Amino acid sequence: MKHNGTIYLCGQVCADATLGITEQTQTMLDKVEQLLHEALVVEISVIAAEK
Repeated sequence: MKHNGTIYLCGQVCADATLGITEQTQTMLDKVEQLLHEALVVEISVIAAEK
């Protein structure tokens, strides 16, 4: 969701939960990066990440 220049992403999870934590984190971050690129974001600023 994009509102007032801010993109909101929620519920991003790893692609394969059988992988180690490092790989799980990387696949999740790759998905977030893909979504941000699709939203045409040039500069990325993470406001918050919650568990």
